[in-house]
Amino acid sequence: MKKRRLVSLLAAFLAAALLPAQAFGIDYFEEWGDQEFWTDEQWEQQESWTSEETDEYYRQYEEYLEQQQSWTDEQWDAYDQRLDEFYAETQKARRLKEKAAHGFTSLDGINVFVNGKAVDFGASGPYIVGGAMVAPVKPIFDALGAETSFDAAEKSSTVTLGGKSLTMKPGVTEAAITEGLRTDYVDLAVAPFISGGGQTFAPVRAVADALSLELFYSYEYQAAQIVDEAALAAEIDEKFTIFNKLLLRQPSSFYDASKNYKIDGSVAAELRLYGDRQDDTASASIDVAALLDPAASVMDIKAGATLDLGGLGDIISGYLDEAGGGDYGYIVRPFSYTTWMLPDMLTALDGASAEFILSDGDLYLRSPLINDVVEDFASMTGEDLPVAIGEDDWLYAPGEGFAGEDFNPFDVLSVGGLDLGLNKSVGELMADDYLRWYSDTYSFENKYQDAVEGAALCERLFGDRLFQRSGSLLTARVDGDRLVAAVDGENEGYYPYYDYDNPFYFVVDNIRMLARIGHGFEYTISIREAEDGEGAEEWSIEGRTKKTAEDALLGLSFSLKEYRGGGEYSLEAVGHYVGSLALNGKIAIAETDQRPRTAPPEGDTVLNVDEWDGEDAGDTGGEDAEGAEGADYGVSGFPPLPSPILLPPLVQLFAD
Repeated sequence: MKKRRLVSLLAAFLAAALLPAQAFGIDYFEEWGDQEFWTDEQWEQQESWTSEETDEYYRQYEEYLEQQQSWTDEQWDAYDQRLDEFYAETQKARRLKEKAAHGFTSLDGINVFVNGKAVDFGASGPYIVGGAMVAPVKPIFDALGAETSFDAAEKSSTVTLGGKSLTMKPGVTEAAITEGLRTDYVDLAVAPFISGGGQTFAPVRAVADALSLELFYSYEYQAAQIVDEAALAAEIDEKFTIFNKLLLRQPSSFYDASKNYKIDGSVAAELRLYGDRQDDTASASIDVAALLDPAASVMDIKAGATLDLGGLGDIISGYLDEAGGGDYGYIVRPFSYTTWMLPDMLTALDGASAEFILSDGDLYLRSPLINDVVEDFASMTGEDLPVAIGEDDWLYAPGEGFAGEDFNPFDVLSVGGLDLGLNKSVGELMADDYLRWYSDTYSFENKYQDAVEGAALCERLFGDRLFQRSGSLLTARVDGDRLVAAVDGENEGYYPYYDYDNPFYFVVDNIRMLARIGHGFEYTISIREAEDGEGAEEWSIEGRTKKTAEDALLGLSFSLKEYRGGGEYSLEAVGHYVGSLALNGKIAIAETDQRPRTAPPEGDTVLNVDEWDGEDAGDTGGEDAEGAEGADYGVSGFPPLPSPILLPPLVQLFAD
């Protein structure tokens, strides 16, 4: 009897343990249902579940999914239809919630934002006419801060913004655009009209285009964004008046366009390994001499290189063998021809020389190295050359001219291209990047406000509040650790590292990396104002890790300096375990009476690359060859551009 009672109790216990949770009144699936139909609120509540509650729900959910396998086509069709309706309703609810958060003035109609703020049109809002959105234009013009006037006699309205005036007449699709003394006419496609309430309606996009304003339209949100790029840049630039002295620094303010200049530059680099390979040292040097005629947009360059790989030559060859290159074969194989040629190319670079002539967009190039590389490539590929290239032959690539509005011939009067005279302010750079493209796939993007908020990051990097003044010298010292910590704290470690609209987002990423491997990082920006206070007479940026290689994975220091008549820069990276890299360079600029060549010397062979498919590829030099006769360039070296194939081994030296 006792045994029978014990067995009964044990059976009851096991049955209770094996019963589903709903037997005890805890049916999570019945309460929460199919997660495909969960609302946003349910998803938020689910985050507070315990692990036991989560396991129980998904156990029941898996049983439900198994039952779905036996559904009929009619059941699946009904399910899919209900799911589509639910998604549409959910998306609509999310849109309405997001619209309210962004300050939309109409949750069901069309909205217009001007410089980041929604325009309140009152009872008469925008609508679509003939495929174009029309809206009362006065509220838009008021939001832009534009001047408006009305000519009663002509019954025309005129709006003026940023030096442009747009004149429209009701019932007439043609409108006049006046800028200075010039007047052009455009077709608005839809004629402006006056509503019953006395408001002038006009096609919004046509008006924005006529006034050179940016316009983005979201079909998902039924919202148009009108952005005055100049106003956006000006608002941002209010916080960067000091750093803009550097960005807007014009070399033309230091140099005379009517003069010719001689530019002498040099770069020296040394890479060294520690330990058993401490004798493995590679070095390279660069010397460049150039003559420049800014007024004619002509540069005449002679250059050459010295390269000694030392014991590192064997290491590089190990990564770049014929089979595809050791540990870095995945990088090397796509460039197999280059890989096979690389050892010979590196050998040829030692003592190599080159000449370049840039003449109003045309390029002439001569280097014995070209002949060697092309012949090696032909032997590897088995392809015949379109034309034979002699060691003394020039290659000629016709151009369309680089003296246009985007080219400043004085830009070459900078430190190896490191001059920060970008001819654009922080605000202009930010506005340009944030207004490049528009996407409303996942959420509404207020482009104007996004750019203004993105500028908050730049304030931490080089905003006016960071600088201290001592006479004409302005100095900002920035602790990279505090900067990264502040950005992480404000943005939960996400923004701005993936904010690709922000042209300066990568700077914080680099500071973060240096702070980690160097136990901290700090940098200093120094700007000495020009006498007129408008630009920078000289500038420098210096940075260093807080620890040396003795106490950190990497010790790094760098310095960039530029001043009237030249500049200099240096970089030293010392690894804790593997090796070191040192880089030093300088440039000097001075007036000269020497004239740059505008074409190769007369009698030299010139091969036009555009005519390589014909037989008449050869020609002779130009008539201006005598311009540089007797010029003393003093050339001793010219470097190749760093090959991406070499970067992984170099990075490996410091990362191991």
